[in-house]
Amino acid sequence: MDSQGRLLDGEARRLATLKSLKLDQLENATPALAETIAEECAEYFERNPYRKWFDQLEVMLNSLDASYYKRTACHLDLVQWATEPKWGGLSSEVRCQLMGEDAAFLAEQLKSEGIRFLLLNGRSVIKHFTEAFGTHLLELEPLCDDGRAATRVFSGLAFNHVRVIGWSTNLQSSFGVTTARRHSLANRIAEIASAK
Repeated sequence: MDSQGRLLDGEARRLATLKSLKLDQLENATPALAETIAEECAEYFERNPYRKWFDQLEVMLNSLDASYYKRTACHLDLVQWATEPKWGGLSSEVRCQLMGEDAAFLAEQLKSEGIRFLLLNGRSVIKHFTEAFGTHLLELEPLCDDGRAATRVFSGLAFNHVRVIGWSTNLQSSFGVTTARRHSLANRIAEIASAK
């Protein structure tokens, strides 16, 4: 969607849409169209990524020698659907319903896709992830490097093999997140990842 809530189309389009697939509803997708949808998801960062959002996380990924743009990292969502209003504007009942419907899909991805590290961006994501999967994360020493509110840092294991690293500051929407804070957090992520 653009800033006026219109569906992106043509060269501006980021993912497959009903219109681009020439479908009236998703349930009518053939196996070939389902393959097209998956391919367009895999090509997202080569097409027209929402750089204003994802580039804030790229620094964190780079600290693990990973990148969205080199296909060495992927973006996973707690919930598989974009919402209107945005997540924060949904009632807790709707958020719980969406989490309940999509948690099994995310769990399957984490169990079977060879994912080594899972980064959780923001307090809300950490809360919903730990509640959905019963994952215990240890709170580590916070980041307090630039005179601003501390960023709480967490780490643990999910599904016995995925190293989970989370931080309380949402890098895209927290007011005043500095470049210094991002780099300090990236360094902390690298330290946590290298400690076995």
